Amino acid sequence: MTSSSSSGSTRRAVLKQCVASYKAVIGSFKSARTELSEDAMSANYDVMVAVDYIDSCESEMSLKNVQVLSMAERNNQYIICIVSIFLISALYI
Repeated sequence: MTSSSSSGSTRRAVLKQCVASYKAVIGSFKSARTELSEDAMSANYDVMVAVDYIDSCESEMSLKNVQVLSMAERNNQYIICIVSIFLISALYI
């Protein structure tokens, strides 16, 4: 699951940053859901901003030389999901 040359405390700090990033992703999705019926463009923006939060997690892992394979896979799945949501929502704007 985890392979890295970094220390345990570094891994914990990176994972803590990734948890904060994922909480922000959830916040973006919640915001998009509430805005969708009133302002589709804002909702669409909120969905796309979620990618930035995922990139933040990826960047932190790379910067600190921490490799968590399951996290990297999850990040890729989230990005695919977000792009799909963006494309679907573009059909309704």
